[in-house]
Parts: sequence; C-alpha cells; structure tokens
Amino acid sequence: LGRAHRTLPSAAQASQGSHASRQELRWLPGGPSECLQAVATGFTLWVGSAVFAVSFATLIFSGPGAPEGALVEGIGVVLFSSAVSALVVSSLSSMPVIAEVQDGPSALFGLMAATIFSGALPEELKLPTLETALAVTSITSGLVSFLVGRFELGTSVRFLPQPVVGGFLAGTGYVLACGGWKVLTDEPVSLTGLEDALSRPVELYATLLPGLGFGALLATATKSSSKFYVIPACIAGTTAAYFLAAYAMGYQPSDAMEAGWLLGPFPGMEGGAFPYKPLLADPLRLIRVDYSYVAEQAPRVATIACLSVLGVLLNVSAIEVALERDSVIKTELQAAGLASILSGLGGGVVNFHSLSSTSLAKGMGASSRLEGLTVGVCYLTALLVGMPWLAYAPRALVGGLLLFLALAFLYDWVLAGATRLPRDEYAIVMTIFFSIAAFGYLVGVGFGLLTAAAIFVADYSKVPIVRASFSLTDEEGVRSSASYTVAELEAIVARGEQAYVVVLQGFIFFGTAYNLLSDLRAKALAVSETVVADSSSEDEGEESLAAPLRYVILDFSYVVGVDGSALSVFSKIRQFAASNGITLVISGDDREEARTDLQELIGVATRGWEVSPGLAERARQVQVEPGDTLASLEASPTERQQGARDVAVRVGSFDDALRWVERAILAEEAELGLEWSSRSSDSASTLANGGGQKRASVGIETFDDVVRLVARGRGRSGANGQAPGVDERTAKRNEMLFRKAWRPVDFAEGELVCRRGDVADRLFFIESGSWTATIRGGLVLPIERTFVGAVGFYRSAYSGAVRFADVRVAEEGSAWVMDTDSVEWIELEQPELAAAFHRVMASHLADTLVSRNRLVSQYYRRSLPPVEGETSEQSDEDDASQTEEERPSSSG
Repeated sequence: LGRAHRTLPSAAQASQGSHASRQELRWLPGGPSECLQAVATGFTLWVGSAVFAVSFATLIFSGPGAPEGALVEGIGVVLFSSAVSALVVSSLSSMPVIAEVQDGPSALFGLMAATIFSGALPEELKLPTLETALAVTSITSGLVSFLVGRFELGTSVRFLPQPVVGGFLAGTGYVLACGGWKVLTDEPVSLTGLEDALSRPVELYATLLPGLGFGALLATATKSSSKFYVIPACIAGTTAAYFLAAYAMGYQPSDAMEAGWLLGPFPGMEGGAFPYKPLLADPLRLIRVDYSYVAEQAPRVATIACLSVLGVLLNVSAIEVALERDSVIKTELQAAGLASILSGLGGGVVNFHSLSSTSLAKGMGASSRLEGLTVGVCYLTALLVGMPWLAYAPRALVGGLLLFLALAFLYDWVLAGATRLPRDEYAIVMTIFFSIAAFGYLVGVGFGLLTAAAIFVADYSKVPIVRASFSLTDEEGVRSSASYTVAELEAIVARGEQAYVVVLQGFIFFGTAYNLLSDLRAKALAVSETVVADSSSEDEGEESLAAPLRYVILDFSYVVGVDGSALSVFSKIRQFAASNGITLVISGDDREEARTDLQELIGVATRGWEVSPGLAERARQVQVEPGDTLASLEASPTERQQGARDVAVRVGSFDDALRWVERAILAEEAELGLEWSSRSSDSASTLANGGGQKRASVGIETFDDVVRLVARGRGRSGANGQAPGVDERTAKRNEMLFRKAWRPVDFAEGELVCRRGDVADRLFFIESGSWTATIRGGLVLPIERTFVGAVGFYRSAYSGAVRFADVRVAEEGSAWVMDTDSVEWIELEQPELAAAFHRVMASHLADTLVSRNRLVSQYYRRSLPPVEGETSEQSDEDDASQTEEERPSSSG
C-alpha cells in the first residue's frame, strides 16, 4: 500500500489513459510451453506469498490470551481467504494481477483479535467470536467496495489528502511493529512487556535478536536492490543460518520446537490438512459467539472497509503504471468486493490486489489469468493437503517479516517524510501517527482529517479570490462592448479611477472574503489620497478631474461556491459601500450553474433576495473583526436613507456591469455633459476640415462623419503626413457620389438583420438605435453607432465568407446599408473615392483589432501568473508606453 501510494499516477493519467491501450486479457498465455511456464511462475509467486500469509495469520491468531489451536485454525482461515481472492480477482480483473492478504487490514485484524483474546470471554468462545468479527468485517468491506465500483464512486476516494494517507500508513507501520514484537516475545508492547522479554536471555538470543536482525536485513537489502529474488534469497539464507547456528549450539529442530522457537507443533494437524471449516458450514460455532464483542468492533469494521477501498484504488493505480496498461476501476473494485464477500462467508479476512506480487509476475513474463489462478489453486491445495514444513518455520523469521513491513512504512513516512514533505504536511503525518499509537486507528485518522482540514482552510485563505482587478483609465482600464463618441470615451477615461473592477474566482468563505474587504478599503484610501494630491495641484492652477471611488464592480462569473461564513463579511462590504457613497455593481449570477448559496450571498450584497435562515444563522456565528460587533444582515441607517438601489445594483453579465458604470459616469453631472457636447462638436469640426493628428476612425461618430472623411480624401498622406487639401466643390461632389452608394433603412425592435451562415454581402452603419450580435456559444454583444459586418463584408468580397453571428435590433432606429454591387460601382466609376473609403475602413478595422487584442491581453496578463523575469510594474510600464496609434479607439 505504501509503495502503491508513492507511485500513484495523476488524475489526468488515470482518466485519459497514459499507458498502452486496454487489451483483452487472455485466460491462457498460448501453447503448452507457455502454459507450463505460467504455472511455474504462479507456483513461485505462491511460495513467497504463503510466507507472508502465515506471518499475517500469526499476527492475528497468536499472542497473549490466544486459545489453544487458534494459530493452526487461523492459518487455515488465511489460506482459504487467499485462495478465494486469488481465484476470484484473477478471473474477473481486467489485468493480469495477483491478489493476496494485505498488511494494512491485517494490522487492524490483529488489534481486533487482541481485544477479543484479552477479554473476559471463556476459552471456547474466543475463536468463534473472532471468526465472526472477521466475517462481518470482510463482508462489510466487500459490500462497500462492490457498491463503490457499481456506482463508479472510486475517483472520489482519490481526493483523500496525501498527509492523511501517509499518517495512516505510518500508523500501520506502528501496529505491524507491535505485532512483530508480539510474535517474537509473546508479550504486549509496554514497559512491563519489555522488562519480561529482556529477563529471559535464552529467548532473547534465540528469537528476539534474530528477528530484529532479519527485519533490518530485509529492509537494507530491499533498499539496496529491487531484484525480485532479494526477499526469497534472504528468507532462504536466514532460515539456513538459523538452523546451522542452533545445531552448532547443540539444538536439534525438535528441541527448538519444544522450546517454542518455531511455529509448530500444530495440534490437530496429525493428518496433514488444516482443521478448517467455513463458518457457514458449522452453524454451531455461530451459537458460541459473544455478539457484544463483535458489536464493539464497529469502529474498526468501518476503518477496514474504508482502508480496503483506498487500498484497492492505490494498488490498482500503481499496477497500471507497473504493467503499462489501463484498467477498469469499476471492474477492479467489484472483483475485490466480491472476493471479500465470499471470503467473509467462510470466516476469512480481506484480500485484494497485490502490487509487489503483480510486479514480480510481470518481471517473470506473466501475461494471462493463468498465473493468478495457479496461485489460488496452490493455496487451496495447501489448505486441503497441508504444509508440514510450516511447523519448522522459525518464529524469528515470521516476526522479522512483520518488522520489515513496519520499517518500510516508518522509514517512508516518519524518517524520509521529514525531508520529503512540507512542514505542515509532515506535522499532519506525525499527528496521525502518534494519535494512532495512543488512541487507535479511528481516532487517529479522524484527528488527522480535522488537522488537514484546518491547514487547508488556512492555506486556501491565502489564495486570492480576485482573479483580476481593473480601473477604467486609459493605461490600465477595460471597456464594455458599447460604442462611445470620442468625447464620451475621454470622459470615461478621465474619471476611470472612480470605478474599481474586481473579478472574483474560486470558493468564497470567511477568510478569503475578508481579504476582499481589506482590498476594497485599501483601494478607496488610495483613490482618496490621489484626490487630495490633485486638489493641491488644482490650487496651484492646474485642472483636476479626480474624484473619490464611486463604483465597485464585483463579478462572480468564476466563483464556484460560497460558505455561509462569508455572508457577514459581504454584509460588511455593503455597509462600507453605503457609508462611503460607493455603488456596488454585482454581475455573474445569471449562469444556469450558479449555486443557490452563491445567489443568496449576492442577495446579501444587493438586498435583492431574502437570505435563507440557515445561511443567516451561520453568518451570525462568525466574528468579522476582533472586538467588532457582528455585521448585521439588516440594512444600515445609511442604506435605509439612500435606499437599497443606491447601494448595490444587480446586472446580468460582466459586460452589462461595465456598461452600467460607464453610463453612470457619463450621466453623473449635467455640467459635465455640456462639456462633453462641446468637445464632441470640436472634434467633429476639426475632422471635417481634415486637420489634426487624430486618425480617421477616432472621429467616426455619425454617418455624416464617414461621408466627410471619404469625400475629403481622408487617409491619403501629403506633406508631413497631413491629408492633401480638397477644394469645397470637389468635396461636395464626392459626398453626393458616396451617399449614392448607400441607402437608408429603418429597423424595428426585434427584427433580424442578418443570420449566422448568410453570405456577407452587405455593410451596415448604425445611425440610431442599438443592435445585438449573438455568436456561437450564446454570447450576446451589444452594438451602437458603428460599422456592422465589416470583417465578413471584406472577406466575402475575396473569399465568399459568411456571417458568424446573428444580428438583431435591440432598439428601433435607422441605419445605412451598402451592398457589394455599390462597392463595385464606386471602384469602377470613382477609383480615388473607393480608395479613400477602403483606407477609412482599414483604419477602422485595425483600430478595432488593436483595441480588442489589447483588452484581452491585459485581462489575461492579470488573471494568469506573471512571466518569469518580468514584474507587474514592468508590464504596466509597457502598456503605458504604447503610442497613440496603439491605443483603443471609440470602436473598442
């Protein structure tokens, strides 16, 4: 399980299939020679697996308080479980895997057995009670695993935090170490047990020290080499060395067995077979069960069930990497679940996919189901025929194997984890480790989950919920899709600092929401300081257009959810806006996938919806600031005086919010409107005379502007880059000819102007009213006082392009229309006039492209991590250094 978690592939690999395509698994590898090789491979795998199976059986069925004959009965139970799991999983799996008894569940089974054996039960009730508890646990684990696979819930377990898994595995190492100590000394893990073990020098040198040495040898050897023969060679060499040393000291194998240094003798095995009967085949044993002890094991049953599902997922994911092929997670979970259910019906333990044995099988050439089936048949044969050599297995060997597994877990997560893991994650691992050692598995894992959740909340509160922030100034600002005159655009830019645009993202809760409140306070203070500085400049004779922060746009388009604790903070934001004369403009809650809690949070900010009692109650339980009274969900006195509509406004999309603020700035003061009118007139007259440094497209506000620009040859370069002069008579003639190519059209509200897919054979200029363009994906863009269809019109002239949007009239008005025949007429009859028109359109299209590209690049530059080696200040300076020719026009 530990090695599986270390090699767990990413979610992308698991979902997309990073390995070879899934292949149909064969029952037989090929001809007779291949089948013989597969059987030999299976037998070799069984020999190594059987040693570990006996070790786990010894962990569970031996120790203080164990009744006579429990170990031999337990070995039969484990052999039966291993046979069932190997046969079932090999038959149903989508990969050539080997299933066997696992260390994690076995450690918990050992705790369960220790509790029952050390209780006040009569000797004849202990073993049936333990077998019943094992059966209930295995059946429950199998049902959970099967249902998780049946309803395809396996991917949800992958989100378990790594430190929690690591702490659990470290705790498993501690339990296995305790089990190894129990096997080696027959004493509990305590100071008294240590004293008793050290007080027996013969057992100390015959069992304890050899077991410790064998465990250390295996740990060192497996770290030094990953060859498949390392563990079998160590087992064979250590066993031979043990008996040679005993013989040198004058001990025969029979003497060692009599002294208790070996696993045998096994009473009841005189005939060779293990005295095992499936639990359901002996109903009398169900009567000799103390079910109160079984019920007390419910927490461990739940823990083993969860551990089994997690173990299957981790092992299967790692096996996919080892075998370089994909699996069907659903199938693997159901196969492991069915195997555990059948094992439980016989009183057996949990078994599932083995990473080590499967990897070893691959190294030996396994490619079919036959290898796993051979392992199952060998286990079944050993159960029916017996394993007489097992009685001569040294107890030091079995205990050393358990210590080896324990050392592997402890090294990976307690020792190596100190340098491999971040401090907070390592703290979680150690918290779970010590909690398991002190209070048990369930308490330890539960406490670890709470600690991980607390650290996650603390870390997540540092993640900014502000995806991007802007003002409406020319250097840093954003624009809506609405079209404005030059004077209106200049007014919006001049007062752009009055508006602060915030695009939110992620999950909003108290910590992140309070960061937003602090950000808004800091922004309001910074703008106020700017106003004071500009007022000083005004006193010295310079004109100041600065004003305090008046509008804050909060866009929720990228918010995925909200916690009730954020309600009180947003109520505080609303009160802060009301007391400072700021209007909140809320957007992004018109999405179909917007959650109810998000809608209610926005309702708190806008006073538009009634807050649900549950969210309101959670909000009142959160203190906004130390020593501060809790922000009320009721309207403040300032809000009641101003009215909720003056405090916050709800609109649909982000573009709607920008349009609302832009129009609010334009309509804020009547005297400013008169000033813009005069500016507009000045701009128009200047452009009509063909002078000034402004580009042609900047002055396009009405259709008459277009006519005057084209009629006076706007776009041709004369001396010093100025347009050549055109006499009044020629200009009047050009205006008449150019107007002849256009025709006025009135449009009613809701009328379809053009449909996506139509041939783009007409060019429009909106004189009054407004239109909307709906592009693929449902995005709706408003259009006012500008050219419509210019890109498609020019593409159609040369490549037959079609419209890419549905255009409808949103507000009735008038427009001018030019078709391709009129363009051809101008080009043939008046080539100079056509050239001037094309230059004006080229300038318009270029300005539109530069404007939109600049806005998109600015938005993503602020929403994505900064480029390495480039600071945000450098990027802002690059934007500010753009020439006048690169800045957006009114068509933006």
